[in-house]
Amino acid sequence: MARHLILQSLFLCIVVATFAQSPSLINYQGVARDNGGNLLANQQIGLLINLRQTSSVGPIIYSETHSPSTNGFGLFNIQI
Repeated sequence: MARHLILQSLFLCIVVATFAQSPSLINYQGVARDNGGNLLANQQIGLLINLRQTSSVGPIIYSETHSPSTNGFGLFNIQI
């Protein structure tokens, strides 16, 4: 749950910074870690992406899920 909150906050910052450019897709890269801070290397993970209106606690205006695989460093890439 904490991982989803961190990813949502990071995603919100990226969206705000790139919103004026109106790309067809937004590239997002992150590092997946478990609750203990350990890398989730070479694993399939589940991501829930929520776009919220006005603030990080505002109403969800768009939502999608992804199931990327991480590499040996826990790195994953998605397009939103």
